[in-house]
Amino acid sequence: ADGAVLTQGDFPWVVGMPTVPDSLGPEVPDGFSDPDGGPQIFGTPEPAQANEKFFFTPEVGGDPAEMDFSVQNLPSWADFDSGSGMISGTPSLADIGIHGGITISVSDGVNVSDLGPLEIQVLASGDRSVTIAWEPPTSYEDGTALTDLGGYTIRFGRAEGSYDTVVDLANPGLTSYAIDGLVAGTYFFATTAYDGSGTESAFSPVISGKIR
Repeated sequence: ADGAVLTQGDFPWVVGMPTVPDSLGPEVPDGFSDPDGGPQIFGTPEPAQANEKFFFTPEVGGDPAEMDFSVQNLPSWADFDSGSGMISGTPSLADIGIHGGITISVSDGVNVSDLGPLEIQVLASGDRSVTIAWEPPTSYEDGTALTDLGGYTIRFGRAEGSYDTVVDLANPGLTSYAIDGLVAGTYFFATTAYDGSGTESAFSPVISGKIR
């Protein structure tokens, strides 16, 4: 039906994969290894932005499902998941500043390892930008020519699959778009195209990059 959101396998368009500048670079987390043989835990929280959802999950050496996590000095605006060690929440403008002294501990039932003290900086707004570029689609997956391209939609966020910002670009002639107002950190992007009747393609392959 017209206007329906199509999923992979139903009738998706062939959409070019967006690209991001090489300057974004891959994220290389800081490491931690307990010399006494405790579980490994590592990672560094990226800055949070006021009024936007924040996520940070430490990486561990082993199966997180077999470990227990705890936290000390959790910011008042944040929640903690003892099953994964994830800190999440939406800071407000009143929370702008540095929230330090945070320690995440992980136990494998025998030994305990600590990550910290950590800091989460909450920023009012970002001054970074990134340009997303793509190849325009020319056909549907079945080979039918696409003759009424209507535009694109860019979705992005700080966690894969969680895209809290949506940008609608009702200009079929565009092949790139600059996103401004970002803070430093890792972002995930997915792009769709839609035709003149509003029928939307499946997501392009998800890309990610760390803005420095």
